[in-house]
Amino acid sequence: MTGIVYVFTNPAMPGYVKIGKTAKSNVGHRLKTLSNPTGVPLPFECRYAAEVEDASKVEAAIHKAFAVDRKNPKREFFTTDPQRIITLLKMLEIADVTPATRQILDKITPPVDKATDTKSKSKQAHELKTKSWEEVVKSIGKKELREDLLAMPYVKENVNKLRATI
Repeated sequence: MTGIVYVFTNPAMPGYVKIGKTAKSNVGHRLKTLSNPTGVPLPFECRYAAEVEDASKVEAAIHKAFAVDRKNPKREFFTTDPQRIITLLKMLEIADVTPATRQILDKITPPVDKATDTKSKSKQAHELKTKSWEEVVKSIGKKELREDLLAMPYVKENVNKLRATI
């Protein structure tokens, strides 16, 4: 079942990124819920939102990849550059559902092209889903880095090396 994984920021919380998921097809609804007037001084902003095959698995994988930057294990806030998360999320997406992007695409893309694009992304997502961790690591361009990551256990330094290539 598809879902949406998003990357939100808030000007009242500089340096923090919220990585979450929603089953709602409208990311705007989730933004409104989080930006409740009594909850935060300024509304959240959607930096990126992607429709993915399995939102729970994708969200968990991204949380694990950026665990060293997580501020509280019970919260979804991280101190990292949002673009690093977005780069990883783009590799796993079926479609970009960021509200601002959707508004632009809806104006310039004929309905037939949108359907074709979604099918193509779905096929890519399925291919990524069937690869093992070792296959993903082996697809990284630098041979020395691939060998290091495959030979060494999951530790902070290795995670940072992998993230640096993303």
